[in-house]
Amino acid sequence: MPTPTWERLPEAKRDAVRRAAEEEFGVRGYNAASLNTICREAGISKGSLFQYFPDKADLFVHLIARASHDIRSAMEAASTDLPWMTDYFGSVNLLMDAWISYFYDHPRHRQMLVSANLEHNPSALAAVREAVYVDYLEVIGGMIDLGIAIGALREDTDRDALVAAIIMLLPHIALGPHVRGLDPLLGLAGSDRTHATSVGRRLIQVLLGQYVTQSVPKEP
Repeated sequence: MPTPTWERLPEAKRDAVRRAAEEEFGVRGYNAASLNTICREAGISKGSLFQYFPDKADLFVHLIARASHDIRSAMEAASTDLPWMTDYFGSVNLLMDAWISYFYDHPRHRQMLVSANLEHNPSALAAVREAVYVDYLEVIGGMIDLGIAIGALREDTDRDALVAAIIMLLPHIALGPHVRGLDPLLGLAGSDRTHATSVGRRLIQVLLGQYVTQSVPKEP
């Protein structure tokens, strides 16, 4: 976690450190990222950096958690005006579109997602996932709970398994168009957002389809 010294820094200085660190971690990954490079680009000494964060892992987790919160805020904003009560599955599709499009429009966050999901350092990966899973679980869990409550999804839906499957899907569909080798079947690598969102809708409906009810949605 950031130290109290970090919290007292002017926002402009914190932003300079974050931007330098996001660039270095995003391009090189956790293991290869250089704290010396981060400090040079941010215009601070290495000693100062360690006054802000106890170690490299804390800095990395802080950046990933911040990116996760920013992404969550964007997805919550995108979902606010969707017609969940009258068109649940259409709303799911539109939210999936927003998720995929976000990573076309925000390359810095896309690179942080790459670092968070493809990192080969087990201890760093465990800490990162602990930091971001709260956002995934609350947002995706809430979406599935709503579907069950209004009768769009069956009452016997395997809720936890479905949430877990969607959480595994989301990084894959977000990164597949931008990272070669993640997708062997659906033509995601190098694809435009029109194709990627079409694939995203196809995949999410495969997961949800087995739990669809034929009843009219009801008030929760």
